[in-house]
Amino acid sequence: MLQNKFGISSRIHSLVTKLIKARYFPHSSLFEAPLGYNPSFAWRSMWQARQILSLGCRWRIGSGDNIRVMHDPWLRGSANRWVPSPQPAGVYQLSVRDLLHENYKAWSIVKVQNLFSKDVAENILKTPLVSSVREDKVVWEEERNECYSVKSGYKLAMRYIIGSDKYHVVGNWNGIWKAQAPHKARHLLWRLCRGCLPTRSRLLERRVECTLNCLVCDEEIEDELHIFFRCAVARDSWCAAGLSSVLHNATYTNQCSQVLAPGLRFLQSYELVKAKRVWNPCRFFF
Repeated sequence: MLQNKFGISSRIHSLVTKLIKARYFPHSSLFEAPLGYNPSFAWRSMWQARQILSLGCRWRIGSGDNIRVMHDPWLRGSANRWVPSPQPAGVYQLSVRDLLHENYKAWSIVKVQNLFSKDVAENILKTPLVSSVREDKVVWEEERNECYSVKSGYKLAMRYIIGSDKYHVVGNWNGIWKAQAPHKARHLLWRLCRGCLPTRSRLLERRVECTLNCLVCDEEIEDELHIFFRCAVARDSWCAAGLSSVLHNATYTNQCSQVLAPGLRFLQSYELVKAKRVWNPCRFFF
């Protein structure tokens, strides 16, 4: 999705970009585009990725006509690509073109220094202008060739997620990865505790049309806790394996990580493989 969104932002004259812009953000930029009414699944996914994309994108200055001074990332040589707010009221309506000389491509030093504070003016004047670049274009700062790649996009997303409390989930993650079990079983347990499994309740959150009830028992909404600990078939499987204590924990909490936390240090290959066998039959229904 990030790659598709970067293609839209960098190829402003392509047919696909014009169609999406006309449909979803005819009067704003890609970074300010609203979700809109009845959006498609593709646009919803790209829209949710806009925060990560804005961290790695920058406008390369050509004519400067398409770059808004206060609403687009275009500064270079500073930690922040955006001109900070607040600024004088008149600045918010300017394009980068308004900061250049009329007859040749260079910063109008007097105009920049009159409009902005000393620190902001210095950052603007440090931003290089290349005379051979004629058109404004969005480039990807995380690659030397200024083109987006999945690898650099993933690394940037990981830096953002690790540094954000919003995405931080408390849990004994080292205990999961150190468990003596096959990698697939450990990975399944990690996905279970992070809420990453494609259960029907999760699919519905992603606007995927499906029935909510568990297709195994058809009694409750299918979420992680139900599939692994509360479905009658899953409960019978745990009891038959002599692991009924896991079900006891599930009675008093709605968090899978808390269900497994008391015995996580002692999890062995058998317990994790059992959890994987509970999940495997469910995959055939998707």
